[in-house]
Amino acid sequence: MTTEAAGWVHLLLTGGLFLLIWRIAVRGTPSGPRTSTTGAPERNKK
Repeated sequence: MTTEAAGWVHLLLTGGLFLLIWRIAVRGTPSGPRTSTTGAPERNKK
C-alpha cells in the first residue's frame, strides 16, 4: 500500500533526524572560538 504522502513523511523524518544530530553536535563542541567574534574583550588574555 502506497500513499501520496510517502515522500513528505520521508522528508520530515530526514529533517528531524538531521536536526537532532546537529543539536547534539553543536552542544558537544566547545564555544571558545565563537565568543571571541562577538567583539567583547577576552578576559583570560595575558
